[in-house]
Amino acid sequence: MPFKEVQLGVLARVLCFFVLLPHSACLFAEETAVDQNEEDISTYYSEPITVTAEKREENIQEVPVSVTAFSETQMEDAGITRVGELQTYIPNLSDFHFGPRGASESHLLIRGVGSLLGDSSVGFYVDDVSYLSGVSFNMTDFYNIERIEFLRGPQGTLYGRNALGGVINIITKKPTNEFDVRAGLSFGNYDYRKYHAHLNVPVVMDKLFFSLSGSYSERDGFVTNDLNGDTVDDRKGYSGRAKLRWMPSDVLDITLGISGDRIRDGSYAIGPLEEIRDDPYHVRHDFTDGYSDADQTREDLRIVYETPGFTVTSITGLLQHSLESMNDQDFTSNDYFLNDYKKDTDQITQELRFSSPDESDSPLKWIGGTYLYRKDVKNDFDDIMRPDAYDLFSGGALSSLGLDIESHGLLDGDVDTYGGALFGQVTYTVFDKLDLTAGIRLEYEKSKAELRGDRVVNVSGPGLPFLPDYLDDPVIGPQLAPLLYEGPTSRIDEEIDYTEWLPKFTAAYHLDEDIMTYATAAKGFRSGGFNVYLQGSDDPDDLIYGPEYSWNYELGIKSGWFNNRLIANAAVFYIDYEDQQVLQLIGASQTITKNAAKSTSKGFEIELAAKPVQGLELIANYGYTDAAFDEYRDPAAGTVYDDNKVLMVPEHDYLLAAQYRYALNPSLTLFSRVELHGVGEIYWDYANSEKQGSYELVNARVGAEFEHFDVYFWVKNLFEQEYEAIAFEFPVLGWVAQPGDPRTIGLTLNGRF
Repeated sequence: MPFKEVQLGVLARVLCFFVLLPHSACLFAEETAVDQNEEDISTYYSEPITVTAEKREENIQEVPVSVTAFSETQMEDAGITRVGELQTYIPNLSDFHFGPRGASESHLLIRGVGSLLGDSSVGFYVDDVSYLSGVSFNMTDFYNIERIEFLRGPQGTLYGRNALGGVINIITKKPTNEFDVRAGLSFGNYDYRKYHAHLNVPVVMDKLFFSLSGSYSERDGFVTNDLNGDTVDDRKGYSGRAKLRWMPSDVLDITLGISGDRIRDGSYAIGPLEEIRDDPYHVRHDFTDGYSDADQTREDLRIVYETPGFTVTSITGLLQHSLESMNDQDFTSNDYFLNDYKKDTDQITQELRFSSPDESDSPLKWIGGTYLYRKDVKNDFDDIMRPDAYDLFSGGALSSLGLDIESHGLLDGDVDTYGGALFGQVTYTVFDKLDLTAGIRLEYEKSKAELRGDRVVNVSGPGLPFLPDYLDDPVIGPQLAPLLYEGPTSRIDEEIDYTEWLPKFTAAYHLDEDIMTYATAAKGFRSGGFNVYLQGSDDPDDLIYGPEYSWNYELGIKSGWFNNRLIANAAVFYIDYEDQQVLQLIGASQTITKNAAKSTSKGFEIELAAKPVQGLELIANYGYTDAAFDEYRDPAAGTVYDDNKVLMVPEHDYLLAAQYRYALNPSLTLFSRVELHGVGEIYWDYANSEKQGSYELVNARVGAEFEHFDVYFWVKNLFEQEYEAIAFEFPVLGWVAQPGDPRTIGLTLNGRF
């Protein structure tokens, strides 16, 4: 027996022992290593995924971009159901989403590049339609998905604004000729339940197809409010998607899609930091009726026309998002702050692009087009300051005077944004080995804000008749006046616009058909905006913040070994990040976004996937990021953060996973998978004074797969690791945090007909 087969057999036995695979499966692994020459070698291949990362269909191993992709099967094997779970499987990605879905932004950070407020630094696309608001990310439930692609590094040339960190592409299944019915259900602890179904019908063979999908899920909260015994973070959601596809000829493909999401969630599972560290899943919120209701609908039309010389693609997207929420905003048992928030967002996008045929043998490949968009946001915000807060700020003086006070910080108005772009990218192949790529995008954006802030104060109590005397008192009066101010607090009637060139240059060299190296330089850009919730300042420097920029330099290699039984990819990067949008303190209790920092991020990623023997798959990822401020001074706080680590960026993360499929007979296959996900220490503030230490999570999944039916038992956070999902500091109130998810256990059943 050749030495290579001996190695594979030994590796299989070691893995079987540590992964705790069934005994019979381990025996099968050993026999496979011995007899593999008698098998079809293709059964051992790690099949590369076809992606559209650069807006044309390509083998992922031939795309000179750091991209991780998941097929439908890979998502099912790992149990990936939402955006927040992707950070387990993608190196150098962190998602610090907190609170109810659809109510707060997803704080996605890639390679030290990310955003804490405002628009996301990561582009998010579903079927080529951009979601311009970050609150939409976590509303999207993964079901009936063909694949997910995650591109790291600036993708401005082909994707435009706010993609300086990277891009998430979600590609849903297209209706086809095949009649297909699928359904599934899951249930687990915390009264978790999820149901999903999919129907695909060929209405007219080869011409007209229709598909319909839907999902419903709910669970009890993880965190209990000890003041009333109820959980605060209950979750309930509905999603649906319908598609109609018409192919009137061999060269024309038209797809109309309609989808919707409805979220009915509870409140924020947040409490004082030290209390969360001592007892993670308990809080004490005096306001017990928090809720978050979010609704989202989307319509999209995709038209693809192919000619012998080029392909024309038109993608039109409409998106509507609405939110109503009311929550405790001090996250304590004190009656300090409440937040009543309503927000409506409408967007329309239109992309028209022309590209060379995907199957062309020409050394020249090209793509170009136009992109137009508009987003209108209507805000209706009520920041309620309750009596306990007045006592806190007055040192108890107001209650001692016999006054009971509540104020409303009201904000309403619109922020309207529109823009457009012209883009093009050309790749030329020299000597069948060297691919030279150059791309450029001209991006224009204009935003107008018309916002009005007012403060209304309601005063009652036995001391009310004597209030004028209190205000005239030379000692007490100056303390009371600011707290009792009533009237306009801010007026924003501003307009800003930007024009940016976003270039990209790449050289890729194919050493052979299985190994490619590449080098790239690309510019990233995230637009500026308005400090919408600013109260009490008309300073133009406070009202508006400008764009931020990055230059990403990257070297990478993509390779396949041993007839693609091992896929090994790696990339190193260096990022200059300038005019960085950061939070700064203004006044006693407000923070605003300002362009006040410059940072450098450098690091690398390694991704390995192997199939050493039939049925056994091994996955190992590692990401390292060293992100630090070169310059950052906060004059209001009187602090200097030069050389400090960028907050919310783990120094490293890794994934080790092994899964095994063993066919007992033609109609029954056993499945098992185990994962170890590690995260390095994370700083929560610019001063690097608070941090989450490194931690590890273990997930596992076992099941049986039949011809028309599958059943899986799964567990996440097997050893009940406690950690902070996010932590931040409130002015006056101090540090608060949300705990990471506890151990969850469940059973999933899937059927195909």
